[in-house]
Amino acid sequence: MALNINLLISTGKDKKMSNKCPIDDKRLLIFNKVKVKDGYICSHCRNKIGLKPSTYGYDRFRQTLTISQIKKMIANGETIDPKKWRKADQEKKNAEIAAQKEKQHIEEQKQQETLDWMKNGDLTDVARGTDKLILHKNEYLFYEITGDVPWYEERTHTERSGYSGIGASFRVAKGIYVHSGRSYPMSRKYTQNEIVHSGEILLTNKRLLLVGPNDSAQISLSSIVNVTPYTDGITIQKNRGKDVTLGGFDGEELSILISRLASNDLHAHSYYVDPSASNGISVDNLVQEFSKDYPIRYDKEQRILDIAVETDISALRNVYIVEYEKYNGIVEDLINKSNYIVQNFESAVNLTGYTIKFYADKKFEILTFQFKNGQMEYLLFTDPKFIDYLNDTHITGD
Repeated sequence: MALNINLLISTGKDKKMSNKCPIDDKRLLIFNKVKVKDGYICSHCRNKIGLKPSTYGYDRFRQTLTISQIKKMIANGETIDPKKWRKADQEKKNAEIAAQKEKQHIEEQKQQETLDWMKNGDLTDVARGTDKLILHKNEYLFYEITGDVPWYEERTHTERSGYSGIGASFRVAKGIYVHSGRSYPMSRKYTQNEIVHSGEILLTNKRLLLVGPNDSAQISLSSIVNVTPYTDGITIQKNRGKDVTLGGFDGEELSILISRLASNDLHAHSYYVDPSASNGISVDNLVQEFSKDYPIRYDKEQRILDIAVETDISALRNVYIVEYEKYNGIVEDLINKSNYIVQNFESAVNLTGYTIKFYADKKFEILTFQFKNGQMEYLLFTDPKFIDYLNDTHITGD
């Protein structure tokens, strides 16, 4: 029993102590109690660092700042700078938008290169056999769309809706009527596109085929007179029979290939320059050349090239805080250097399958840029975490 009493007394004492502000020892009440990251402080201490409910980012400040950080800020006479946080938020948002635009640009560029090749490249490079159908003599598969692609054709239906005519009905007995005059059945005809097949699409140099689990259909390329692409499919016009519409995919690629294969246009056009063409210089030669100026490590098997363009990140952060325009100039110079190196590789060799990474240090620990297949896919200076690092006012050293 004595043990229980002691426990109750101790618990009550702890509770009483927890009702005081850990910074100025003021009593915490409902109206002056402020929640921060690791506990509660009084509104008086909160006000000392310039934090008020009307402050921009008020809730985030409370959730981010610890009691020890607030105590240190009060001791040093520091206050919250909402303008700086607002600026940081805007920069972070701008960086995210820029990264999204860059990603979209890369995707669009890759798609355009694919379309350019389909329009002008050598289609015999992708001609192949298949076990999905029996190919005819000198017939090869060039393109396929997997999944359940719907095949639409027009179908006409007749719908009955009642009777029309002039006449009258007479009752001659209970439950018995006689109708005089004439009446005619009413109907209307309508036409609509309906799914008549579904399955995978296979394109050869002789036929366009749909192969499904229960049925199949095909169109001879020699019977096609026009192809109209849409963002969600294509419509094929034939010299006889009903038009066919295929849906559920971007129709531009299939439309280009049908047009070329139907006209037997298989080989590369004379004016087309394949971006993957090489001038005979090897990656090893380029690695050896660039290693004179930069530390480089090269994984030949994995096709990964690491290049150290040394940059003092902590010094760069100090420049960012003091002189933002100078910071932008340094970052732009780093981007230009990385692009120059990648362009030199790209102009000499086929970069398909290669990853080129740039680091800020000789130990290859701080990644600044990453290129895949010649396209930038990562940029440190638009990374939200790096922007948070630049704007963290509580970092005193690195």
